[in-house]
Amino acid sequence: MIMSGQKEFGEQDIASMLKIMEEAKKHNEQARQAYLAQDYRKAVQFYHRCMLSAKAVVQLTNTDLREMARALIDNKTEDGKSDNLQTSSVKTEQPLKQLQTE
Repeated sequence: MIMSGQKEFGEQDIASMLKIMEEAKKHNEQARQAYLAQDYRKAVQFYHRCMLSAKAVVQLTNTDLREMARALIDNKTEDGKSDNLQTSSVKTEQPLKQLQTE
């Protein structure tokens, strides 16, 4: 259940992350080609770009997840319990002595 002020991953966010990951793959392949051509300086530059792209996706994901978690924590009912937790105070076990006497 998404409450007001709470952010969820939208199609736009996912498309953006996929685009960044495609860039990372492209940089990785360029780095591999440069390495095979023994152009190590260029290979390191492309690997660096690849890692920066991957890091950007992780940071975007972590930021969104933190915002979602914060919204869930802040979403409390009047009795102080979270709307997302369903607790039951009904005891389902009978005392052992009652079972033995029956």
